[in-house]
Amino acid sequence: MQVPQPNMLELDAKARYKYFIQKIVAKREVWGLYHEGWAMSGTVGGNMALPLWPDAKYARLCNNRNWAKHQVQAMSLKTFVEQLIPLLIEKQCMASVFLTPDWNSVLVEPERLLADIKSYVYACFQAEKDQWPEQAHIHQAEPDLPTLSSPSIQ
Repeated sequence: MQVPQPNMLELDAKARYKYFIQKIVAKREVWGLYHEGWAMSGTVGGNMALPLWPDAKYARLCNNRNWAKHQVQAMSLKTFVEQLIPLLIEKQCMASVFLTPDWNSVLVEPERLLADIKSYVYACFQAEKDQWPEQAHIHQAEPDLPTLSSPSIQ
């Protein structure tokens, strides 16, 4: 009997972030919205952020309004880590991880995201498990969320 998966959109930001890291490593791909460039959003603090999802189905939920012309598109984890994260660092853009249709996301500095991906890969290698290792260090800071009603990471 298969255990039903919780609605990822209803989970708090920390749980969605963990799920994001797990899935992009397991599937070796990251999803975004693309139309003559990757879709970008603004943050409360005035920074630019790149919305990212662990699966096409979640990206499709935000493929409307200003991003209606965009296409849901995957990039390999290798391309993301080797090319896009360095570009985000260079351009001083944040990663908007697992943006929901009501504009909740976890805003993470690309350096932190890269460190968390590497930490998870290393922990999986050490544990030889396909689950979130307890010893993997993840982003613990309070996220800069685009709405006042957004959940926070504790």
